[in-house]
Amino acid sequence: MHRNLLPTLLLAVLLTACGGNTPSAPPLAEQAGAPESTTAADPATRKQAIDALLELDPGRVAVYAQVPGAQRPVIVEDGAFPEEVATTWNVLRDAAGHVVLVLEIPFSESGDWSIVLGHYFDAQGRTFAFERRAAFYNSLCTDGLAHETATRHYAPDGRETDALFSLKDEAGQDLDRAECDFPYDHPYTMHPTLAELVAATGLTL
Repeated sequence: MHRNLLPTLLLAVLLTACGGNTPSAPPLAEQAGAPESTTAADPATRKQAIDALLELDPGRVAVYAQVPGAQRPVIVEDGAFPEEVATTWNVLRDAAGHVVLVLEIPFSESGDWSIVLGHYFDAQGRTFAFERRAAFYNSLCTDGLAHETATRHYAPDGRETDALFSLKDEAGQDLDRAECDFPYDHPYTMHPTLAELVAATGLTL
């Protein structure tokens, strides 16, 4: 698979699973089935609203690519990815212009795995949810892809309030974590705030 296509395909997989890159789209309020407010008090409800916003209004997504050796990710215009991409970043803003979601999508050279790391932010730029989605072969507990999802919710003071985990096969059946191997468990960082994520990644928002 050509490396320029992979980040786009991974985002398509994420949109299908959790339900872009176009310059504009109708305002969310004008669309049927608009989600609940992205400022809802309950973190799980707020996260669901942001996931729905991502699905309904992908024109709000700005795409960045981390080129190997470069200090800062570069913005991707009209789907024209650089020849070499280490990581793709998808940044979603709400109607008020706040960054509410940053998706980090590392490039898989082998194609045996895909990982999407999502930071969900409140209006003050605090991380209220973090989610890691992985799909991978060679798990030893299923012949096809294993789908792993780990979600954590946080209070405004940074305390973890909830942790959810699921591991399923391609048919959506639960897999036994103890029987599975995780050969593509790459290290990652959960950033407590948007400012800390920007400082660590060099994103220009």
